[in-house]
Amino acid sequence: MAKQAKRKYSRPALKKVVVVNSEASIDAMGQYVNQTMSAIYSLDVILFYIGSAQVAEEANARVDKLFEQKLQLFDKEITKLQKIVEDNDIEEIEYSEQRTKDYKVYSPLCATYIKLFKKFELNTNLIDRLWLNGELSSSQRNGKVLKLGRHMRNVSRQVINMSKMAMKVAQSEGKEAEVNASLKEIDPENNGKIADPKEAVPIEVESEEKEVA
Repeated sequence: MAKQAKRKYSRPALKKVVVVNSEASIDAMGQYVNQTMSAIYSLDVILFYIGSAQVAEEANARVDKLFEQKLQLFDKEITKLQKIVEDNDIEEIEYSEQRTKDYKVYSPLCATYIKLFKKFELNTNLIDRLWLNGELSSSQRNGKVLKLGRHMRNVSRQVINMSKMAMKVAQSEGKEAEVNASLKEIDPENNGKIADPKEAVPIEVESEEKEVA
């Protein structure tokens, strides 16, 4: 009797459209956001296949905690910047460039990372707005954007490193072929490849400030 082929998993997904305008966000999308999303896809798939539920739960908890810490930091900065905008009746601005990207969301971690990236865009937009209206000097603007970018790059590096460590566990359990096949299905643009942290985060990440001064 012929062995019946295993049915493919029916994976639920959402489509999220991300639109960015600031130079910092456009650079981030091109340099490391897409690679980080691929790393989250990889991590989700690998944790589904590896045998240890405890390892999977701990990895998910670590990434979720990292995202939540950055969300709180970015929210705090947004509140500070928006207060300056409101107190000084700051005018809206427009940008000469825009980038749009459709992302597939296969897990809550994907959704949370996109939320973080959108808050990065909002922060950089507010900084540009205050700068153009004379509320921030050029050095203050550049410093704030640089520090926010370091936080985003640090997140990227940690997520990619965790996905690579998880792949080593999958390899040790003989699940590499199954993982790679699934990754090619959900992340065809990247062909299931887990990004190299040095490629995804091309500049060295310095020690992070707790707040964006």
